[in-house]
Amino acid sequence: MSSKKMGSRKDRYAVIVHNSDDLPFDHVIQTFQMILGHELTQACNCAQAIHNRGSYVVKSFGNKEYADATVELLVDYELDAEVIDIKKK
Repeated sequence: MSSKKMGSRKDRYAVIVHNSDDLPFDHVIQTFQMILGHELTQACNCAQAIHNRGSYVVKSFGNKEYADATVELLVDYELDAEVIDIKKK
């Protein structure tokens, strides 16, 4: 699923999760469901994309504070996540 489908055109901040061979898929999927509100299929697709590509945009926000707070929660659950400004040149 592309980031355009997840967020709106006004979204500026992307939450990217990087692959970790140390975390089981179930943990990653459950974390996406709990923290990001993803349905099971979406959470599974994101986890698979991260595994295949090395990293993936799992959610985007128009507000940096929301993006930062989401990254903090993901990191609390041991995921390697960061915020990037997708409109920065």
